[in-house]
Amino acid sequence: MNNDPKEIANWLIEENGLQEARQLVLDAVLKAQNLGDNYRLSVWREVRRVLTEQSDDTRQ
Repeated sequence: MNNDPKEIANWLIEENGLQEARQLVLDAVLKAQNLGDNYRLSVWREVRRVLTEQSDDTRQ
């Protein structure tokens, strides 16, 4: 898997469902932040944004 946030988000949803995917991404964001890994942090934050947008789309 490459570092495409949309691809990662879709895969996480398929494998875990939306709520679990959101929790996994939050954990990944915190881990990257603690490690000081700014590249991964930016990728995971973008994945989180995609999941939030997807969540908003499903509510309409």
